[in-house]
Amino acid sequence: GGKLSLPEDRAAGDMIDFIKGRFVNDLISRGVPSEAVEAVTSLGFDNVVSARKRIDSLLAISTREAFGLLAGSFKRLINIVSDQEAGEVDPELFREEAERNLYDKYQSIKIQVEPLVAREEFLEAMEKILEMKEAVDYFFDKVMVMAEDKDLRRNRLTLLASIVSLFLLVGDFSKMSSI
Repeated sequence: GGKLSLPEDRAAGDMIDFIKGRFVNDLISRGVPSEAVEAVTSLGFDNVVSARKRIDSLLAISTREAFGLLAGSFKRLINIVSDQEAGEVDPELFREEAERNLYDKYQSIKIQVEPLVAREEFLEAMEKILEMKEAVDYFFDKVMVMAEDKDLRRNRLTLLASIVSLFLLVGDFSKMSSI
C-alpha cells in the first residue's frame, strides 16, 4: 500500500509549486535565460536563495568555451545513462586506460565538489566539474560503453551515472546547451 497524501501535504506541495512558478516567471521576466532557470528548478525546488545562487553560477560559467562543450558531453551522458543508477564502480573491471583515467578524475573532483556544494559555492563547484571535460571526451573517444560483456557494460554505465549525479548536484547542464 502507498502512503495516503494528507491534505496538508498536498497544500504544502501546492504552495511550493506556486512559489516556484512565481520565482521562475519573475526571473524570466527580468531577462534571466529560461534554460538556466530550468536547469536548476527542474531538479527540485526547496530554497529560493540556493536556487538563485545556482542559476547565477550557471550563467557565470556558461560564457566559458569549455562549458558549451561540457554541456554537450553531459547531454550525451544523460542519454546513454538513462535509467542506470549511480553506484559502486569496480576498477578491477576496467579494460581501457580511458576508463581508469575518467574514474580517477571523477574521484578527485567528487571529493572537491561535494564540500563546495554543501557550502553553496556553486561557481567553484562548477569550475571543478569543468576540469572533467578532457577525461569525459577521452573516454567517449576510446571506450565502447555498450560492450558485449554485461559486467563491463554495467560498470561503464555505473561510472557514467556517477558522473551525471555529480553534475546534478549543481544543475542539469543538458538544459543549458542552447545558451
